[in-house]
Amino acid sequence: MEEAVTVTGTPRRAPLSEPAWQLRVLGADDHPVGGAVHLSPRFFVTCAHVVNMALGLHEDTPEHPGADARILLQEANGTVWEASVGTQVWSPTGHGIDLAVLWLTSPGFPDTEFPDMADTARLERDELLHAVGYPHGWAQNTSMEYKGRFGPTRASHRAAAPQGERELVTAGYSGCGVTTGSGDLVGLVQQNNFDAFDRDRPNGTVFLITTDHMPDGEQRASGSGSLPVRRMRDEARAGEVVYERLHDYLDSVPGRTLPHRHMLDDEEYRRTRERIGTNPTAWDVLMGVWTLVPTGDAPPLRLVWVHHALRELRRTRGVVPEAAQRWLTEEAREHLGDAWEQILDAEVDRRAAGPPPEPDTPSERGPAPEDPASGDRPGTPGTIVLFDVEPVTGGYKLSHGIAHRSGQGYDHREQETLLVKRYQIPDRVGDLVHRAGTRNGLVPERDSPRLSFLLPKRLLGLDLGSVTGHPGDRPGAPTLAEEYELVYHVRERVRPPRPAPARERPWRQRTVRQHGDPLLTPDTLLTTWDRVGEEVRAELTDTGVTVCAVETDRADIHSVYDAVLEAGVPTVLRGPRRELTLLLGELLPTRPDDRQHVLSLPALLRERAKLKEHGIVVVHDEHGDVLFRNAPGFR
Repeated sequence: MEEAVTVTGTPRRAPLSEPAWQLRVLGADDHPVGGAVHLSPRFFVTCAHVVNMALGLHEDTPEHPGADARILLQEANGTVWEASVGTQVWSPTGHGIDLAVLWLTSPGFPDTEFPDMADTARLERDELLHAVGYPHGWAQNTSMEYKGRFGPTRASHRAAAPQGERELVTAGYSGCGVTTGSGDLVGLVQQNNFDAFDRDRPNGTVFLITTDHMPDGEQRASGSGSLPVRRMRDEARAGEVVYERLHDYLDSVPGRTLPHRHMLDDEEYRRTRERIGTNPTAWDVLMGVWTLVPTGDAPPLRLVWVHHALRELRRTRGVVPEAAQRWLTEEAREHLGDAWEQILDAEVDRRAAGPPPEPDTPSERGPAPEDPASGDRPGTPGTIVLFDVEPVTGGYKLSHGIAHRSGQGYDHREQETLLVKRYQIPDRVGDLVHRAGTRNGLVPERDSPRLSFLLPKRLLGLDLGSVTGHPGDRPGAPTLAEEYELVYHVRERVRPPRPAPARERPWRQRTVRQHGDPLLTPDTLLTTWDRVGEEVRAELTDTGVTVCAVETDRADIHSVYDAVLEAGVPTVLRGPRRELTLLLGELLPTRPDDRQHVLSLPALLRERAKLKEHGIVVVHDEHGDVLFRNAPGFR
């Protein structure tokens, strides 16, 4: 193939939660017969019987289809790629564990991220897992409860549909990724099981091939032991030369011999801890930091880590392999010049001398401080997709990540950072909701995730609710405001450039007051229309006001924002005056029992958006918000 093409015969309905790292395996009629998981730029893993079906063979055909066999893989946006069937691993149904690998033969590679892989040992019985398959030609979501090791092959594990699950695993799910609630890949769907008295009716039992059976190793599929899938993934990421020269040596160095945590700052650690895993070897750390882009003029972290590792191991063991030292010398000289050794020495020493990273576990952190935003309260979401828009030279840095509720706080996982212009922000947010939020299995109807936007004050007028999170803008696609709860945050307040206790005091006091009296009433709400800027400031001397309604079409809106922020008002309703007036008529009923909780506003506006576009946004900043307590870059 000369270039990627678009197949028009496949249904193009954009999925709500199709992982970006999962592609469809197309059959002879250009309809999906299963999925394949993208583990590194040119490398995929799927089920052997899916490959056979794609080639028009009987699914149990034991022979490898040959080095010249080609199959087609399709992204959710319709782009199609050609791939060969790897000869390194072929483990067919009935003769192995039903596993195959694919290598792209098309030029270029899909612009996707790769999944974080987790060992099955971390799974608990009845833990809820998720998968997206193609039983009808387009993406369908399903869930299953993990039950343990059991099934048709030595590698199979079993799961079962939870009570009430409407979408059972059927044909079209094989080869698709199985993920945990936090988005970690734990395996592939292998096959489903049927009712004993009706072969057309699935009984909810699902068999999985787990990541435990994709470890390093040199055995062929016909032999005993492991398969070399992880080796191929690492080679595809870093190259064969890196693997040959560094793997065996660094993989023999356990984490207790060569700790890595002190070599990473807080942000680097949070971005890599899932990839590196627990009890990593020095090789695991290298693969975890391989793709990190250095800031400023700092040397690549992969060179820093290898230099540090070889320097420490030479000191403790006396000698390091010549091949490993040769790779470092050649690579570092190419990137850093003849003074590479001095540059890397200085960077290693700088990192080692820095402050220790922020503790990661509650036991290390000690008890959480008593702040007004601690604890579970009504309206507190379990999952949040957080977008941070930071002004930088030449535009804005758009960062985003997934935050899952964990105890008294949130566990943050960074996803991606882009440099964008102002006019690009809405479209990029829509793309990222699909590419990052949905890759973790976030389904609006099921998990009710929230989208939170940390915006500079001058960008509070952005209308992000009218954006769709569906590539291709299919007709009738729902907007973000219809699918998700949306909350804006003011960046200058939540993340000030420097501590300002005196300016935070009124904000903290009003946050405490709002927690004590969270219902919307005429006493807690201030409407700013028909008032000029100074009149708004005068009204805000009333410390009982915790919510302001601000119309978007007023000329001095930024002056009003300044007054609200200076007064420390936690919540702002921003939108067209007519729509705000209608909303407040519903929010301020005469019956006290019908009054709304302030934290119910995002959900209420989502339901209104399903009926009619309203353009109203909630800006809500709580002093001490647990969402930002452990977020990257926050203190």
